[in-house]
Amino acid sequence: NLPQKQLSMKSIQVSLVGAALALFVLLACGPEKVEAQGSSLFWTSFSTSSNGFDVSNRRGGKMLVVGGELFYLAGRSMTSPSTFQSDVWKTSDYGRTWSRVIASAAFGPRAFFACVWVGGRAWVLGGSTADAFQSGTAYPRGLTNTAFWSTDMATWTSSSSAVLPVRMAFSGVVVFGSTVYLLGACTFVNTLQCNYQSTIYVGTVSGTSITWVTGSALMSYAVAFGNAVATSSTVFFLGGQGDSTRSWGWQSKVCTTTNINSGTMGEYNGPSNAFPENGFVLNNTLYVFHSTNQISQTTSSVPSFTTTSQGGSVPSSVVSDIPVALDSATGTVFTIVGTTLFRGQFSPNCATGTVEVVLPTATPNINRVCVAASTTTTTATTATTTVTSTSTSTSTSTSTSTSTST
Repeated sequence: NLPQKQLSMKSIQVSLVGAALALFVLLACGPEKVEAQGSSLFWTSFSTSSNGFDVSNRRGGKMLVVGGELFYLAGRSMTSPSTFQSDVWKTSDYGRTWSRVIASAAFGPRAFFACVWVGGRAWVLGGSTADAFQSGTAYPRGLTNTAFWSTDMATWTSSSSAVLPVRMAFSGVVVFGSTVYLLGACTFVNTLQCNYQSTIYVGTVSGTSITWVTGSALMSYAVAFGNAVATSSTVFFLGGQGDSTRSWGWQSKVCTTTNINSGTMGEYNGPSNAFPENGFVLNNTLYVFHSTNQISQTTSSVPSFTTTSQGGSVPSSVVSDIPVALDSATGTVFTIVGTTLFRGQFSPNCATGTVEVVLPTATPNINRVCVAASTTTTTATTATTTVTSTSTSTSTSTSTSTSTST
């Protein structure tokens, strides 16, 4: 669990019309912001169409949380022929508004690349740089092994000492410490052929260099287009498209290992009616999106999935290969489906004598907090409050019923 933080109020101005005294007590004392990770997720949704940001017709882009801000990188359009992008966008209020960081990043137009934050840098590794669906072409066209890094998500630098051992795209990626693991991939053979992979590629990061080693085969079949995630003890490879031994079919399998450096992954059935590659790990639990507004979860290295009830605006109409990003500092997951960004947060673990309160959707960075049990109910009919804090920014909230504000 993460440490508790007391919101220190510097000044409070309260103007109440027909409001109960309880609201003033709540604001004066300040809600205790508990960033602990609980057991259930609560989802909030926002339109992504702001300031020209629209990725509803884009695939193969990646999302990454850096310094409390959410970034979206590159990808390609779903039109034929496709348009590949090299832009970077960000939201500083967790999805409400977006701004463009750079229109043409130095890593160039690409999609289906690996993207991680490690060693104080963001890395863009490999990917596809040309249209795979144009007449007379196939997926291998335009695969790259180039590597770029950035510390601010705007200025990107090529690293010749970090290039991948082979041109590749469509891989899963996990990070442990300063080591990057790429699992499953489409690697270049020629412009009309690529090899699906069961091997693992291991990269040791040191400054602006990555030393790569080609490891052993982890899976019993070669695969690409999957996803890799990890708990503290287990690495999961999710879904993907199998090779000829699997009739080139999309897999509902979940492969797992507790020792990524040796041995073979176990192979298990994923949840039914789900896209296993659309998975993420929070609170040491693996979650997998369904095509309907459901989410399955498991905590075991031998997966046994259960479908759990989720609160709020649960992601719906999910398709394969949606971007997912995590903010582990606040126990938050982000994904984009169509023109909607969905943000899932854990309920806080409230201490004895406090209860959970869902804040107004206008509150940008956290939905749920713990407050003293005696200050949670307000009978205000109209209330306008302005709060200035040494640790949070000024916010204004107008309510016609029960309300809290930070």
